[in-house]
Amino acid sequence: MNKVEQTTKKVLQSGLMVKDFKDFKSKILTAVFVVGGSYASWRFLIKPQWQKYKRDHENEKIFTNSSSRQASILRQAIIGTGTDEDAIMRMAKQITDWNAVQNSYQKLTGNNLNEDLKDDLSSKEYNQFMSIVNSNIKLRKASSKRGYYVVSSKAVRLRNTPDSTISSYSIHSNILTTVKAGVLLGFATGKVKLDSRGVQYHQVRIKFTKVVPYTHAAIYRKQSSNTLSFWVGAGAIELFSGFEYLRKSYPNIRIIAGTKDTGLR
Repeated sequence: MNKVEQTTKKVLQSGLMVKDFKDFKSKILTAVFVVGGSYASWRFLIKPQWQKYKRDHENEKIFTNSSSRQASILRQAIIGTGTDEDAIMRMAKQITDWNAVQNSYQKLTGNNLNEDLKDDLSSKEYNQFMSIVNSNIKLRKASSKRGYYVVSSKAVRLRNTPDSTISSYSIHSNILTTVKAGVLLGFATGKVKLDSRGVQYHQVRIKFTKVVPYTHAAIYRKQSSNTLSFWVGAGAIELFSGFEYLRKSYPNIRIIAGTKDTGLR
């Protein structure tokens, strides 16, 4: 190959390289434009509309979903003119699903409910709020024990109302009788309450169709009914989902003939 041919070949190869580089650059610029355009569309068009849809959807749920309604009321109490501490505390008494309320609040506002409460409430108020909410959650879990066997784990007072502040010496005492430890008291109705001292009470029910045992005789005389209903403090009882589990902890307990749970389970 002579010098002319060699020079011609180098020129042609150089031209191809330039052409390839221009194509590569063009493709890069196209890719950057497409990616940039897609991001801009998402950031300024799609994302705002999606967030608006979620907020609107969450607002619609306020009328049908208790957690969304509670989150909305908390939002108004927090972001309104001055923090409405009373409204926040009233709402605390209604919350039974804290996680759901937090999720709804985040969807409505984009903020963290815990952080907003800490910013707007004093430490004492925030702790009081959370104490109420946690008590509600415990009550909700306890209320799921409907139909469970209730056994006294220690000497316990059976009360006509869930109130530990009333003394046995009071004229209007709510104490029906006192039962020793290791007695089958009855079956949990699923109703659970806190009294003014924060003592948790379970409502218990039991029906005797034949013989009323001596442990429940005093209640029977006062209520004049075969179906007995009363309240017992949670700290003095144990609950069991089945009799076989009960017998493992209290092997001497027997169920008297004619004892029924009145359809609680």
